[in-house]
Amino acid sequence: MRVSPVIPFFHNVSTPVHYSFSLPDFPALAAVDPALVELLSQGRVVIHPFVLGELACGNLRNRAQTLADFGKLPSTTIASDSDAYHLLESHRLWG
Repeated sequence: MRVSPVIPFFHNVSTPVHYSFSLPDFPALAAVDPALVELLSQGRVVIHPFVLGELACGNLRNRAQTLADFGKLPSTTIASDSDAYHLLESHRLWG
């Protein structure tokens, strides 16, 4: 089995996200992952719209609230098909 390399997609992002979360947005995280809470509070967590769509297809506990909370996250840009194909080819991510 071939393992694809991890590619740092956001290493050159220079535009800060001007949205921050407070602990009430994700209260259960405080006990589970304080580092994630810190990243959320700094506006350093984003979600891809397709990931949000995939989550919406699943069985979620507290479905409406969970989707609403994830929907508060800033969205990433959706890559064009040609950009996605270029990424796959240039980094040999197929297979």
